[in-house]
Amino acid sequence: MKPIQLAGCVIVDADERLLLLHRYSRDIGQWELPGGKLEEDETAEAAAVREVREELGVEVRLVQALGDAAFEQDDQEYHYTWFHAEIVRGEPEVQETDTFDDLDYFDLDDLMSLSLSPNMQILLQKFWSGEVAL
Repeated sequence: MKPIQLAGCVIVDADERLLLLHRYSRDIGQWELPGGKLEEDETAEAAAVREVREELGVEVRLVQALGDAAFEQDDQEYHYTWFHAEIVRGEPEVQETDTFDDLDYFDLDDLMSLSLSPNMQILLQKFWSGEVAL
């Protein structure tokens, strides 16, 4: 089975806290980065910017690519590409209320106590190991 391609943005505030969305449904309750699936013929960069606009209602500028990782969830393979991004217009608000019920900024130390998406767990490990840095 071909992996689903995903892209998203690591957005931090002035206090270097990470912005996460809370996905909530009957099956899933987890904190994750704003991001999502690449559309046909879309680059990871374009998808990351589009997904942030759709999910948070803000415009961002990509600062740098941070890396990528493959993971599996519910018998499906995924490949996620991370970008560091800065908000250039707007205030983040949950736009997709049928998918997300909250957003917040978190210190990296506080993330260990949260229910994180598999992608976010991998990214956190890469932050701690020094493999990914802002």
